[in-house]
Amino acid sequence: MRKGIGPFSILLIGMFGLIMVSGVVFISFFNRSNISKRAAMEVNIIDGINKVELSKISLTQSLKNSFYQSSYLVSDQGGYYNLEKTDCYDCIPYWRIYDSIEFPEYEKNLETTTLHFFNKYAKSFKGEVDIPEYNSVDLSGSSGKTTIKAVAAEALGLKRPMVEINEGLEIAADAEPRTLRLFEIGKKEFLDDDILGKKIPDSATYNEAMDKIHNLGGELNEGIPGKTGYNSEDIEIRLTPSKIYVLDGDESKFALRYLVEITDNSQEYPVYDYLTKKTDYKKIGLKFYVVVGNYEFEPDKNTCQIKESITEMSIIPGTNCYCMDSSCTDSCSWSASGVNKCPDLACRSNGVPGELVSCPGLASPHVNKYNSYKDTIVSAISTEGLTDYIPLEEATYLVAAVITQESNWNQFTTCSASSGCGIMQVTLSSAKGCDGIGSWEELSTSAGLNIRCGVRILKSKLSSMGSYNNYDFENLIKLGLASYNGGQATIQEAIKIAGDSKWESMNNMQVMTDACKAMCEKYNVYCNDPGGKAKIILRYVDDTVYPGYQDWKRCQKKEVTTTTTTIGGSLDIIDHPADSSKYDSTRWETIIDRVVIHYTARDIGPTLDTLADDKNRKASVHYVVDRDGTIYRLVDEKYSAWHAGCTKTQSDPNCIEGMNPRSIGIEVVNYGYLCDDKLGVNSDRCKFLAHALRGNTDYWEAYPEEQMNSLIGLVSDIIRRNSGITVDRTHIIGHDEVTSGKFDPGPAFDWNDFISRLG
Repeated sequence: MRKGIGPFSILLIGMFGLIMVSGVVFISFFNRSNISKRAAMEVNIIDGINKVELSKISLTQSLKNSFYQSSYLVSDQGGYYNLEKTDCYDCIPYWRIYDSIEFPEYEKNLETTTLHFFNKYAKSFKGEVDIPEYNSVDLSGSSGKTTIKAVAAEALGLKRPMVEINEGLEIAADAEPRTLRLFEIGKKEFLDDDILGKKIPDSATYNEAMDKIHNLGGELNEGIPGKTGYNSEDIEIRLTPSKIYVLDGDESKFALRYLVEITDNSQEYPVYDYLTKKTDYKKIGLKFYVVVGNYEFEPDKNTCQIKESITEMSIIPGTNCYCMDSSCTDSCSWSASGVNKCPDLACRSNGVPGELVSCPGLASPHVNKYNSYKDTIVSAISTEGLTDYIPLEEATYLVAAVITQESNWNQFTTCSASSGCGIMQVTLSSAKGCDGIGSWEELSTSAGLNIRCGVRILKSKLSSMGSYNNYDFENLIKLGLASYNGGQATIQEAIKIAGDSKWESMNNMQVMTDACKAMCEKYNVYCNDPGGKAKIILRYVDDTVYPGYQDWKRCQKKEVTTTTTTIGGSLDIIDHPADSSKYDSTRWETIIDRVVIHYTARDIGPTLDTLADDKNRKASVHYVVDRDGTIYRLVDEKYSAWHAGCTKTQSDPNCIEGMNPRSIGIEVVNYGYLCDDKLGVNSDRCKFLAHALRGNTDYWEAYPEEQMNSLIGLVSDIIRRNSGITVDRTHIIGHDEVTSGKFDPGPAFDWNDFISRLG
């Protein structure tokens, strides 16, 4: 019998083969599974590392931006982040040679403020990566660079299943501005070397001392940058006298207070505006006061009062004219060459701009236009502080003369970025100095915003020329106008070429042409026709704007009447009417049954611009209550103001429909949760409070008692005249109770106290 493979053997072999194949498949599958898991883990790790690295990059950029923001704010306030009261300029932020007052801790304030902004940026990051709270910032500078290091108590990290990443405790960045270098220059030149004090002879009177220092502007701008290794174009130094202190009338025992400004002109840096929610580019500088003289008085740091009995005299900016009292009506003098020009200059009556009846000369065709824009011009002048240099009425006429020449009172005249846009022909480059007023597009369409920006620019020109002006007030006006048209640097070049700051010395085609040629060589401007630009500058001052300014001053005014109205028999309000395009001329709800309280998030000037003057902003309110208690009426109560921002078509669960027609809106001037950005975290006005709707804790501005008293009086009078409103939280509400996303009047507003005082 032949032996072979039987069926059973074949079955066994088949089963064995199946097992082998299955094993191979299983092993292959098992290996693939492991490889897939490992690959997935690697992808997970790489993704985590990328997220952490991207967060580090964002934090590094935020650290730089925080430093730029801090440099702008701290430098602008003399090295003191919390310097809210003007009175305190009279004592503590002096850099001076007296041991009793310490040198400002400028670097420490920069670090504190940078840390504040950096943590604010860091909190806004949302995602898987854990961003720690940073608890220290250190600055070090060399060769125009600043190295910033921020250190946290915990590491930057990310935790996931099977992966955990921790990335150090430190973030570092290199920033560009020479902020610390400016600080070193200021300290060395004005404190250690006492450059101003050395110019004053021991036996000098304050008149003689002012003459010596007044002629220093050009010398400092040429000398200090050169000594410190910088070009004179990169650093600008400005001196502005502000106070004279004399002991017991003895002219040999005096102290002079000067504002010193050192600006880095080499570059502009990104600064975020929390009101406009936009980043703008600004020059960074440093402001501080020095006090020099033959007598060392000591202010009390706590009260900001001078201990000794002294005579205090205020100096008119841009001149050496000073007055013995704040009203500038009695004893005034002039220090230059002992010529007494001040009675004709500083002590003249500061009239109130009124409506005009007729005007001579260049002003004649524009009387009606002036009358329609007068209140807007006055508001801009007051808000921007042009009255620091020129009395209100004359400032109004100066602005009118500029508008007449620039646009013939037409907001929508020719518009270009280089030549100018709007009623005051603001250029794109000049508009960069108008932060907080409006964007370039807004300045191009809104006459009110354009005028305010133009006024700010005009003030800056008068301020810069004040350091060079060695003559009277009228000469300063001519220098300022020339600067407005041709640029500050051009007129500085003309002064250098002429060897004199008197306008008549520069009123020469050759001098001004050479100045324009110098601008071409240095800044590549006016290169096509320097002679043509020189002719325009000279004609602008001599043939149009300055003669026009004189014509406006000779206009005949209507009799001035008060704009104050009494309501309820006791409260005075100031009428500041909103443009009629900004509210409804009727109410389709006949019963008023709500009062809505808002805060402005800005100061009174920008508030009135936005809610009354800017036709492109479809927002208005019935009343505005300023911090000092002043009440402004923008819209009559018989009309519907556009303040509650909620319509019947809005699908918002927190929206109370049709609020505008049934309510009266009141804006209260207050920064809200932007208090720390505007005033500093250490300000007494900023309260660290939580708001349920915002979901976090912020610094909120407190409401002063004067403001609350006026608000209570106003609301009480509104209730008395409207039977539909009762004293309760149903009828008297906040903006945050009308529409979601609003937070005013905020947690600093004490509703319980407010309602109880109304009752």
